[in-house]
Amino acid sequence: MCSSDLTWRWDRAQDRIVAAAKARGLKVLGQLGYAPPWARPADCPAGSNKCLPTDAAAYGAFARAAAARYGANSTDPTWRGTVGAWEIWNEPNHQPFSQPKPSLDKYVPMLRSAYAGIKAVDPSATVVTGGLSPAPDAADGTEIAPTTFLQGIYARGGGGSFDAVGHHPYSYPYDPSGGQVWNAFTQTGFLYQIMVANGDGAKRVWGTESGAPTGTDAGRAVSEATQAAFVTSYYRSWTTTFGAFTGPLFWHMHR
Repeated sequence: MCSSDLTWRWDRAQDRIVAAAKARGLKVLGQLGYAPPWARPADCPAGSNKCLPTDAAAYGAFARAAAARYGANSTDPTWRGTVGAWEIWNEPNHQPFSQPKPSLDKYVPMLRSAYAGIKAVDPSATVVTGGLSPAPDAADGTEIAPTTFLQGIYARGGGGSFDAVGHHPYSYPYDPSGGQVWNAFTQTGFLYQIMVANGDGAKRVWGTESGAPTGTDAGRAVSEATQAAFVTSYYRSWTTTFGAFTGPLFWHMHR
C-alpha cells in the first residue's frame, strides 16, 4: 500500500475528547501512534502495534490528514483548532514503544515526513518529537538514552523537523529536583545543551509526561504525601531552574 491509497476512519471517541476539551478551553497535544497491522514490519512481535511503521511517507500522510482535520485550518468548524500541537510517536527510544527495538534510522524519516505533512496544512502547529523515555544506553540497542537519541536525530538531519523536544522527566521514587546526573529530570538541561550546540537554542523542551505513582510496589511507588510533594517540586523546578528553555509540563496520571 502506498500513501496515496490511504483513507481515514476517524474514531468517535477521539472526536468526543477533542470536542470536550475545546468546550472547556483546554489545549490538546495529539500523539500520533501507533501502527495498524498493514503498516508493521515483518519482525514486529505478534499482536504488537508499538512497532515503527515501514513506510515513513504513509505515516506523514496520516499526520497531514490529522492536522487537516483538527488543526487551525480545518474545513470543518466543529474540529477547527481543536489540536494545535502534535507529538511524533511516544518514547521512540524505549523498546516497549519502539519494537522490536528503537531505530533512529527509522524514526528520523518518520519525523521529517510528519513535520512536512503537518506544516503543509497547518503552519501554526507545534511539532514535538516523541517524548523521550528516561532510559539508559543499552549495549544490545533495546534502550537509547534521551541525550543519545537527540544527538542521533541531529546527526541524521532531523533538526529542522521539530519545533520542540519531547521529554518524559520521570524521577520516581526520587525527588525530581535531586540533581543527580542519572535523574531524567536533571537530564532536561542536558537535552537543551545539545539543542544549543545544534543551533536550536530558541526551541524549548516540553515535558509531555511526568509524575510519580502510588501503590504497593515498594521499589517504585510513593506515598500520596510524597506524590503531592513531588508535584510541587516538579513544577517549581520546571518553571524556575529550567524555565528559560522549557515549555508545558504534563502530569501523567491514570488508574
